[in-house]
Amino acid sequence: MLEALTRHSDGRYAFLNGPQDVNDAFAAKLAGALAPAALEVKLQIEFNPARVTTYRLMGYNNLRLTQEQFRDNSVAAGELAAAEQGTALYSLVLNPNGTGPVGTARARFRDPATGQVREWSWNIPYQGTPPTFDQATPALRLAAAAAYFAEYLQQSPYAAEVSPRLLLNALHGAPEARPASLVEALTAAAGLTGN
Repeated sequence: MLEALTRHSDGRYAFLNGPQDVNDAFAAKLAGALAPAALEVKLQIEFNPARVTTYRLMGYNNLRLTQEQFRDNSVAAGELAAAEQGTALYSLVLNPNGTGPVGTARARFRDPATGQVREWSWNIPYQGTPPTFDQATPALRLAAAAAYFAEYLQQSPYAAEVSPRLLLNALHGAPEARPASLVEALTAAAGLTGN
């Protein structure tokens, strides 16, 4: 409900796990609301079919736009403050024998100072076979664990082989990728389900 309200009103919301989260979360959200760095932010990834066999965006199910809506300035999108960031996680099957980059990323936004719409684009290079999950960066392991946990909670068919305990194990050995709130949620879910 909070997400729906904020999406329709260009507002903001935050989940707080306890009193210790109030100051940081509230300050960040308030700062972003008062001083947006970009308005109507839209992102688009165009995958190269010669390099990417299949792809799937994990999450953002109710925020997806059609290809035509990306350049349609009448279609509303979100705001981004200078200190904020967003993460989009894709599950890809790459063709190592293919040619060219993985794809092209595009960002489109309205500059709050000038009101003009700007668009940037850049290639996503193919850098060979990616490392195995246990060798991935802590940030990627965290993003994947959080995304798969969300799919697990939604009973997604893509998370059929995922369990909270498996996701907890995926975060071991990467201390900087173990936020207490995620670990607590995974531990509680493992205790409730027994797996």
